[in-house]
Amino acid sequence: MQKRSAIKIDFSIPDRACDMHTREGRMKGRGLDFFFNVSGTIKNKRTELKDNWEEVGKDAFYRADEEKLADGKKIIKEIKETKAAEAIKAAKAAKSAKSSKKKHQPPPGVMTI
Repeated sequence: MQKRSAIKIDFSIPDRACDMHTREGRMKGRGLDFFFNVSGTIKNKRTELKDNWEEVGKDAFYRADEEKLADGKKIIKEIKETKAAEAIKAAKAAKSAKSSKKKHQPPPGVMTI
């Protein structure tokens, strides 16, 4: 009869994974700061996006935490509203810049000195 050897595998959870979403993390008093700066970080990030979703999201979560609103739906709504407001503001600025260029350009065929 052949004996099988037991393979030992280390199933320990790294400390950085114990954030506000786990009992152990809550017992250690870990909140949003630990989540955003330690457990919620991405190692070996492959791209640098040129948007501010991360910044807007963090701001929304910190405001919700201050107001004791742990409702993810409210936080997502605020993020969407903030991004929508930024998009509208950017569109208005682009339109304004475009129309001001048209106002200062001479008509076709007219030379300026």
